[in-house]
Amino acid sequence: MARKQLAVAIGAGLLAPGGLEACAVCFGGKGQPVSEAAGGAILFLLGLVACVLAAFAAFMVYLAMRARRVAAEGGR
Repeated sequence: MARKQLAVAIGAGLLAPGGLEACAVCFGGKGQPVSEAAGGAILFLLGLVACVLAAFAAFMVYLAMRARRVAAEGGR
């Protein structure tokens, strides 16, 4: 029963996507504090993801450099 309800809800969302959007009263109009805060939160989270990916890449570079140094010393 729950699967059928989920399928109907997904189908309704795909057929009428305009009904899934928040109205201007709920979400706030352009230039409203709520919409500005949501935009700022999105930018903050994108920056956070970029920092995590950069840290991961730096760690991989560190491991590659360390492996080359150990190989040049003849291994341990």
